Amino acid sequence: MAVVMLAAGVAYACKDFLNIPAQGTVIEQSLETKAGVEGSLIAAYRSLDCSSSSAGSWGCAASNWV
Repeated sequence: MAVVMLAAGVAYACKDFLNIPAQGTVIEQSLETKAGVEGSLIAAYRSLDCSSSSAGSWGCAASNWV
């Protein structure tokens, strides 16, 4: 009985966790506007610029680059 209740609890607890969309991925709606396309372009150039940094990855977030 305890095993069944434990299995039901685990299955119920994981339901919401599995429905969370992935973070850090590009969705089509973000590329439908000019601001979304420019943001993706800035992020791509920022990741190229930061890859050769000798100070590690501090300050390399695309959102920090203006």
